Amino acid sequence: MSTGLTIAGSITRAVVQVAEEGGVPREELLAAAKLPVEALYNGEPRVPLRSHRAVIREAVRLTGNPALGLEIGRNVRISASSLVGYAAMHARTLRGSIDCFARYFQLMSDGIIVSTREHPGGHLRVCVEAPKAADHPLVSDWEIAAAGLLTILRWISGVDLVPRDACFAYPEPSHVEAYAPIFRCRLRFDAPVTGFLLTRSQLESPTLAPDAQMRATFEAMLEALRGSAPQGPEIVRRLYTQVQAMLGQEAPRLADVARAMHLSVRTLQRELSRAGVTFSSVLDAAVRDSALRQLRDSRLNVEEVAFFHGYAASSAFVRAVRRWTGKTPLAYRRAAG
Repeated sequence: MSTGLTIAGSITRAVVQVAEEGGVPREELLAAAKLPVEALYNGEPRVPLRSHRAVIREAVRLTGNPALGLEIGRNVRISASSLVGYAAMHARTLRGSIDCFARYFQLMSDGIIVSTREHPGGHLRVCVEAPKAADHPLVSDWEIAAAGLLTILRWISGVDLVPRDACFAYPEPSHVEAYAPIFRCRLRFDAPVTGFLLTRSQLESPTLAPDAQMRATFEAMLEALRGSAPQGPEIVRRLYTQVQAMLGQEAPRLADVARAMHLSVRTLQRELSRAGVTFSSVLDAAVRDSALRQLRDSRLNVEEVAFFHGYAASSAFVRAVRRWTGKTPLAYRRAAG
């Protein structure tokens, strides 16, 4: 397994929820997968990809349901896709929603990416693929991604989408009968890619909640997560992303962040020392980037931005923004606007 690969904890929680509904106690499943309960239900963690796949394997084993991946995909909720899903739901058309998933899905998972392939007549194949850095996914990974994406697109559009066809880059599984109720179209296995084909008219379907301003706000946040994380050692990028995910009302503490990253405090500090940075410097960078982004792009007033980032007194926040930018928060907001 490639090291450092992670997935949004919301996706792992979706696996656990369906397993629980199948009669498997949460604690038993996570213990079998050697994933601490608090590591999954403390804030919005990133879960090591190897641990996520261990949860899937144990969930299939303990439920005795080889089609569990499809069941998870069929029951997935928009909340599992976090900021990416919220940006997609505010696109004007279903095509815009798909484009959003294609641009940002890798922020949710290092193990799967979403891509698109144009077909004659304006049709589009929506594909789920493995990045080059990731090991080949489990069949359940493909099933969760393909069925889950189709389920979310149906929810976003309010249309009972039936693809023209669905194809899968693996041999026909023993539980093939479970595919038909979800995709309801011609199925092809041992195909070059995994995905489904949508027609031009389906792609033009309006979403249920088109809102250009909300979409722009969420996409600005996604761009910041994708583009502003510091370059350099993987541990620094992971720490920065984890701190950003845990911001809200008070600054994340070292012990809490280390726990969410599945590391001891001592191990995290040792790895940061090797990278030549400190926890406080990465914390300051994450708080700075998030706070300045909210000043630029959100409707929150200065006091609300300060409170969200752990500043009990607005005067301390004013000093911090002046240190970062040389301007007061209001002057920075006016200049950025």
